[in-house]
Amino acid sequence: MHPTALSRCIHLALACGILMLAACGSGGDASSARRASDAGSPPDSAISKPDSATLRRARVASYVGYGLGMFQRMAAARGARNLFFSPVSAGIAFSLATTGATGPTRAELARALRMPDAPAAIDSANAALVAALRASDVELRVGTSLWAQEGAPFLADYLANARTTFHAEVADVDFAGPSAAARINAWASRATAGKIARAVSADPEPGRVLLLLNAVYFKGKWAHQFDPALTGPLPFHVNGGAPQPRPTMRIGGGYRYAAVPGMRALRLPYRGGRFSMVVILPDSGVTLASLVAGLTPRRWAALDSAFAPAPEVEVALPRFETNGSADLVPPMRALGARRVFHPGQARLGAMLPAEYLATHRTWISAATQGVYVKVDEEGTEAAAVTSVESVSDSASTGVPVRFVVDRPFLAAVVDGATGALLFVGQVYDPAETR
Repeated sequence: MHPTALSRCIHLALACGILMLAACGSGGDASSARRASDAGSPPDSAISKPDSATLRRARVASYVGYGLGMFQRMAAARGARNLFFSPVSAGIAFSLATTGATGPTRAELARALRMPDAPAAIDSANAALVAALRASDVELRVGTSLWAQEGAPFLADYLANARTTFHAEVADVDFAGPSAAARINAWASRATAGKIARAVSADPEPGRVLLLLNAVYFKGKWAHQFDPALTGPLPFHVNGGAPQPRPTMRIGGGYRYAAVPGMRALRLPYRGGRFSMVVILPDSGVTLASLVAGLTPRRWAALDSAFAPAPEVEVALPRFETNGSADLVPPMRALGARRVFHPGQARLGAMLPAEYLATHRTWISAATQGVYVKVDEEGTEAAAVTSVESVSDSASTGVPVRFVVDRPFLAAVVDGATGALLFVGQVYDPAETR
């Protein structure tokens, strides 16, 4: 690297996944009750379903392994507090960055994402995932935007691939200009139905040359809605402490239920049946932190395969609403993606021309994600912007299963068609909003 090279940064923002690229330097530019009717659910024949080839390619980008790895590290850092993360939002944003990287930088990113170290394979998987998610029976929006500093010579092939493969909106912007932040935040707000209104601050990082944003917005109604008249305070053990009253929804009926060593889980479907919320409750004596730490992709798959119909489940689930943001750089580094965050080691030659990089050190300076999740009697609303051996207990004896969520728990929104992990989170206190 030339000793007088300018430094320029890339910022990635996720969930509204926000990925930001910046270039820095001088002159640088979600007792039992009877289940509600789901007569309003659309028939399966009315729902557009992705074809088998699309689903096969999309499963490569389900981001389960990546999402669990990231969430484990984020949860360890957050401690006994609520936390939600969108693996799909972060994964898409970092995949777009990966296709602009070369050599060991790209290899590290691909390894962290649990993707093949091949741009064509990354493109194919993400394009299929976006297409599959768009053909859904819930309100689900997946949007990507790429904001490039005016005058920065981004390669035409990289921008074209962002548009065609990732369906990204590409725009030039003067990050130092008075209207830049407003334009970017307006996009994030539109993409998340107003749930995440601020993706960037009015004071940009000096030298920023690129901002990659991915937004995932999900709004699904339960296939069997909870009756609000049955919601009332029930004791919830906040972080293992004395029980405190929390508004708790109640319902009863047939659901898919699983029990494996250390945990029990319930699958609450949304209308149409393709998407569901998986609620995971640690066994008595098992902490949520230890459950999360041991939730590997293999264990996730074992839990998924253990689900079986339970004809009668008595469900009690706290109502909750939470939002917050997280720094994605530390967990990405922990997964092995280090070079791209280092000014002297990042190699982004598939994004910018060699002559530019010879005089402008360019790396990812920040990667953040903001997430909003609301779970009530009607269903779930969630938004993210990113700036990344089982034993089945199916209650087949006919004895009702009691699934009372009265202590810290795990919740995930999953796509049954692609296996994609849209959101995953921990709830230590349903009353904690941030």
